[in-house]
Amino acid sequence: MEQAIALFMDSKRGEDLEENTLYKHTLTLNRLQDFCDKQGVFFVKDITLSHLTTWRASWPFKSPLVKRSWQERTKAFFKFCTASGITPVNPTLQLATIQVKADEANPAIRPFEPEEYQAILDTVDKAGLLPDVAARVKACMQLQRWSGLSLIDAVWLTKDELIKDDSLPSAYALTGAKPARTLTTSSPHGLVKSC
Repeated sequence: MEQAIALFMDSKRGEDLEENTLYKHTLTLNRLQDFCDKQGVFFVKDITLSHLTTWRASWPFKSPLVKRSWQERTKAFFKFCTASGITPVNPTLQLATIQVKADEANPAIRPFEPEEYQAILDTVDKAGLLPDVAARVKACMQLQRWSGLSLIDAVWLTKDELIKDDSLPSAYALTGAKPARTLTTSSPHGLVKSC
């Protein structure tokens, strides 16, 4: 199994895939190998539809889109193994398709609910950061929440840019998109003070 995974990953690296894509393949296959090791299956040719069905049922993901991505990576691995003669049978051909509803495939972006946002802020306090670092992380999060800026845009802002004209920069200023609300330095309480 290990050799088959290594060969497959060499093949994927030869396709000049992005590092993130290679990482996802590695993660998926390492978890498949862990599952097979626990089941006492050490050769790709010994993996059956039953094994794959049991493994798939153990995935902790709630999103059908994530499950489908994992299944597609698994299918790619077995297609490679069949084509290269590692296994005579591709058990993934019998796996049922994971259904993804149209609204799950293209979910609408929605802001966090107040409870969700508070849970995120509470997590910063539990992260064991130094108080001044935690304050900066929260300030960055508040800037993103109230301005709609991406992380990279929020991080690159200077304190002077936050104070300038008593208004926060917004995604509108960068992209031309219509702002959801007018932003001022008083919107995210203590934002400038934390910087």
